[in-house]
Amino acid sequence: MRLGRLPHDPDTVAFAPQHRMAAASPVPAKLVRAHIPFAPGLYDNDTLPDCTAAGLANAASAFGLVRSGAPPVIDPASVPRFYAACVDNPPDLAASNGAVMQDVLQRAEAGGVDFGQQVPLLPTHAACDARSREQLAHVMLIYGAGYWGLDLTERDMAQMGRPLLDDDGSDRSDVVGGHCVVGWAYDGLGDDDRVQIATWGRLQAVTWRWLGLRLHEAWAVSWPQLVGPSA
Repeated sequence: MRLGRLPHDPDTVAFAPQHRMAAASPVPAKLVRAHIPFAPGLYDNDTLPDCTAAGLANAASAFGLVRSGAPPVIDPASVPRFYAACVDNPPDLAASNGAVMQDVLQRAEAGGVDFGQQVPLLPTHAACDARSREQLAHVMLIYGAGYWGLDLTERDMAQMGRPLLDDDGSDRSDVVGGHCVVGWAYDGLGDDDRVQIATWGRLQAVTWRWLGLRLHEAWAVSWPQLVGPSA
């Protein structure tokens, strides 16, 4: 499996639009979505460092499912193509280094994302406080998913596929790189409560404690074209 999230610039993120919660915005104690048929796509992230584009496609699917009951039909080949455009179409895409999530979002908002639909999708985005569970939960509730950037260790990579519950207590000197995932659901807001993240074509359970030690940036992404007529 490949990574592909390059480090963000905190100063640039600080000048991005910021996600705001109304004072009375309710955040549910649980956000259980087992009844929603969300099926994250892999989009070649096993061989290409295109997690930023794969995460964006999965965020669009989650948004469509939650807001209208119908995700966009995404051509799997379109996601690596979008990633390639984000990194100036190198001759060997597998040898590229990945992308900055904010750059991917800005490109998507400026020119649209052609997922193989009749027209490109034009998202909007806003930065979130990655330290606020309440804000992260609010984004999952309102936008279907959070678009999140993590740093992963060798141990994290080895344990993927099993619930990731606790930190290993190390100094995290074995960080192997950055990764983009999608936050989908949670069964509580406590340290040991579990969050479902979409990564590498599946849902992965982690705890809020585990997430808090690895999450470095978070974004809310809205897809106005995917809002249902009664929303």
